[in-house]
Order: sequence, then C-alpha cells, then structure tokens
Amino acid sequence: MPDEAQKRKVAVITGATGGLGVELCREFSKGGFEVVGLYLRNDAAAEELQNELGAGVLLLKQDITADGDWKGLEELLEERSGSDFTIVANASAQFTPKPLHLLKPAEYEQLYSVNVIGAVRLLGKLLPVMIRNKGGRFVSVLSSAMEPPAKGFAAYAAAKSALRSLTRSISLEYGDRRIRSFSVSPGFMKTPLTDRWSDHLTASLVSDGAQEPSYVARRIRELADDPDTGLKGEDYPV
Repeated sequence: MPDEAQKRKVAVITGATGGLGVELCREFSKGGFEVVGLYLRNDAAAEELQNELGAGVLLLKQDITADGDWKGLEELLEERSGSDFTIVANASAQFTPKPLHLLKPAEYEQLYSVNVIGAVRLLGKLLPVMIRNKGGRFVSVLSSAMEPPAKGFAAYAAAKSALRSLTRSISLEYGDRRIRSFSVSPGFMKTPLTDRWSDHLTASLVSDGAQEPSYVARRIRELADDPDTGLKGEDYPV
C-alpha cells in the first residue's frame, strides 16, 4: 500500500452547492484534492460548479438522509479504495431561527436528519475504507451559534451539538488507526441560507461583520492538511 504522501487525496464534501459548500469544493480542488461533492437539489449550481472546476471535481446528486441508492458513491469509493479520504460534513437543512416555543418537532427532526444521520450514513460508506487504509479525516462544520446557543437556534444548536459529539467519538475510537477527526465553528456567514433571513435577525447575530465563506473554506482545508490537527477531536473556532 502506498504511503500517505503518495496516495491520491480525495475530499468528499456534503452540501456541495450551498454557500460554504461551493467554496469548500473550490478550495480543496485548488489544494490538490480530487473532490466529490454531494448535493440534493440545486442542479443548476452543480452544473455551474462542475464546469468551473472541471475534471478534478465530481458532483453527485445524493440524499444523505435516506438509505436509497448510493450506487454512484459506492462505485466511486471502490475505484479509489486506496486513496487518502477526507470527509467534510458540511450539509445542513434549511431553517429560519425562531423562538423555541414556536419550533415544531419536525424542524428538529429535519435538522438532525441532515446534520447527524447524513454524516452517519456517509461514515458507514467511508469509515471501513479509512480503517483498511489506516488513515483519513472527518471534519464537521458546526457554528459559533452553538455555545451558548443564540436565541432562536435551539433546534440548530441541538443538531450541531450531536454532530460535535459524533466527531469526538470518531477521534476516541479510531485515533489509534490514524483517523483524525475535528470540527470547525465559523461565525456568521452570508450565504444563500442566511440571505433568506430578515435584516433585523441578521443584525442581531452579527457584531463584527460577516465572515466570507471563502476564508472559512481555506481555513478548513489548511486544518485538514495539518497532520497535528484533529488528534483529539478538537473544535476550532474559525
């Protein structure tokens, strides 16, 4: 088996057609990774990103919340079984912050399904490969709105907190197999998701200005490339 420096680097990024997801695909592609971007709905954005980044990026339409048909990804993983894999669990369900007493159970379920169950399903496909390869990375995208939860973010923070626990568990259980796991917690970003929120809500969340998704994506890629990152399931404010 080739050593880590010789392996093909493959980044599997969920939520690839969202604001941060697009920048992650660009950044990891620029950093020498073959990028597999998973998305669900925005075919136009996927086609545009595919045309922009070319052969080094593959956009796959995949519902990560359901068992469904994972054949496309499974075939890709088989073809690249000896690669050095990085998972970036970036996908999150769309939501609008609201007071806890107005939240419906279905809103918790949807956020949990995408953020946590989606990551678990993807790990089910990739973790055995990482174990065989004796290495890999799992990166989860959290939020500075988690601790303490910002007003209106109860459901979102609950889902992200569960993802944070999952991230730490991966590190504890598989760190000795050279599988690194860590999370990043960006501040408020201007993305297609947050563009739907009211100006009043946005103003209440931003004190020092919004972060650029391109900057956050670059920091995530830099952290993924750092061999000393993610040895203990750390969370990195970005």
